[in-house]
Amino acid sequence: CGTFQIVGITGELPLSRGNFETQYVGEYMIRGGDLGVNAGISIEMTDVNGNVTLREAKANITIESAAIFHRVIVSPLELQSGDRFTIEYTTNIQSRPMLFISDSVQDEPSYEPKWSELSLINISEIEPGADEIEKFGSDLTESRIRRYLAFARIPTQIKLSGRQHLIRIEVTDMQGKTTVKDLPVEFQRPPQFNLEVPAGVGMIHIPLSVELINGKETQIETVGDVYDALGGQTNVSLLITFDTEKRTWRSYLGDQSRNTSADKPVAEDTGIITVMKRRMVLPISGSELGNQGRSQIQLRRGLNLIGVPLQTSQVSVVSDLLKLPGMRNNATSIIVATDGEFKVVTQQGDDGDVQVTGGKSFIVAALDDGQAEIIGSAWTMSPVELEAIMTRSAKSLGASPSIQITNHTPVFSVNGQVKDQNEALFEEDLFITIHNRTTDTMLTSESSDYQVTFVDILHQQAAQIGDFLEVSATVKDNHYRINPIEYQVTAADVTGSFAQLPNLIAYEIPRQTKLFANYPNPFNPETWIPYQLSSDGDISIQIHDVDGQLVRSVELGYHLAGIYAHRSKAAYWDGRNDNGETVAGGLYFYTLKIDDYYIQTRKMIIVK
Repeated sequence: CGTFQIVGITGELPLSRGNFETQYVGEYMIRGGDLGVNAGISIEMTDVNGNVTLREAKANITIESAAIFHRVIVSPLELQSGDRFTIEYTTNIQSRPMLFISDSVQDEPSYEPKWSELSLINISEIEPGADEIEKFGSDLTESRIRRYLAFARIPTQIKLSGRQHLIRIEVTDMQGKTTVKDLPVEFQRPPQFNLEVPAGVGMIHIPLSVELINGKETQIETVGDVYDALGGQTNVSLLITFDTEKRTWRSYLGDQSRNTSADKPVAEDTGIITVMKRRMVLPISGSELGNQGRSQIQLRRGLNLIGVPLQTSQVSVVSDLLKLPGMRNNATSIIVATDGEFKVVTQQGDDGDVQVTGGKSFIVAALDDGQAEIIGSAWTMSPVELEAIMTRSAKSLGASPSIQITNHTPVFSVNGQVKDQNEALFEEDLFITIHNRTTDTMLTSESSDYQVTFVDILHQQAAQIGDFLEVSATVKDNHYRINPIEYQVTAADVTGSFAQLPNLIAYEIPRQTKLFANYPNPFNPETWIPYQLSSDGDISIQIHDVDGQLVRSVELGYHLAGIYAHRSKAAYWDGRNDNGETVAGGLYFYTLKIDDYYIQTRKMIIVK
């Protein structure tokens, strides 16, 4: 224990233990009549054995007329990001304070706080008590004793751990002199939630504004962040969201999907369909979604994949969602994943009308655009619930049966690329069609890196082993062509709910049909005859001798427009006539014939 005094101004005043083991703190409220220049500070410490040590502080103190504080109170003393709080204080000047919060207080003498400014919402001046006026003593400067009540808020973007912080209040007098006061506050550990993500197909929702995952600072802003948090390609096959603007499903597949339309922002009500290689439990903590206990579910006409942002008394079971303002008489049905199946809820008591819990998402069909306001609090779990989930995870037990993929899957992502041989094709020229000929379902894309997602939740027949896919593309520029491809779905494709298709090759169509010089020329006994076609047709090469007699008709069959110059594609003549006899050496003429039209003639020489 110990005491201190300001020489010539105070008597002995008590010291108390500070934030650190070797730190002691004493306070003295400067009274109106207290003035001093270079006043010394003496300290007296008594150890546990009664030994007394006297010390003089190295620094002196000068007391002038300045702003002073009395009875500074922060309420409540336990806070978290986003909370409002009050500071009540008495001072001798008219002031509008500035407020700051420190980072976590460190238990070491060299600790220097890092400050972040807080939002001052409002401040009111109230009457000081008689005891406060007495506490200040005589007022030589004739300044008025003032009492204030300030309302402030900790911005949600300031992420704070569950350790001690300092709230600083700072006021400045008319002469520009600044006075500060620091008060310790404890910050509550943010709500915690163990998000269960099943193996196979699941439907999840991120129930908090994430600050920590597994105790590490992490933010979830996009679907790609969710993919990374779940362990990336080691654990995840794909993540699916619904694009309400384009009315299509988007699959996030990893790095190739980063910064694409599949990497959409995760809003407060965003639902995600997961296709997982293994079960995961994601321990997350953070602040509640929404603003001051209010959030919204946004609906667009057609399908919506949504989660419930807050735990609310408005919603107990799935059918309660149909009763919410904005969803009542608008949402016609809800698809929920439960007991290893997808079930449809259209009214109270349906088979899928189960309890709504945090971390789950639902597919909602709506007749029109709408918005449902949710009033509640953060989804959170008790320590017992958190422990129970982790125990199930350690024993590889799920909370409920997951939707397993066998020889068919309810979701199937098809991906591929259009490659242009000349790198001159523009994406706006493309229109790609992906047709599952087995199920007779069809999706389209206008991107050279195309990705489409077939979803058949109720029948779980988005694709099955052996399905035939046909991918074709058209190009607005008729000087380009892309030949279609066929693909048969494999067991591995269905297991991963994903297929990577061979490239579609875009090639340029010649603007003119031409016959080129044969090679070699002269030749013996064989030669190749290159040509290019600007249109499709039945192709043959007619070979005549110098007398105009037909020696050989090389029938090439039906060919698509394109360039046939390489030996593997050019016409071939082995130097024989139609009877298989070797022709004599000399000059010959060869003509390109398309259907019934003779296009162009050139000459060649056989040497013997």
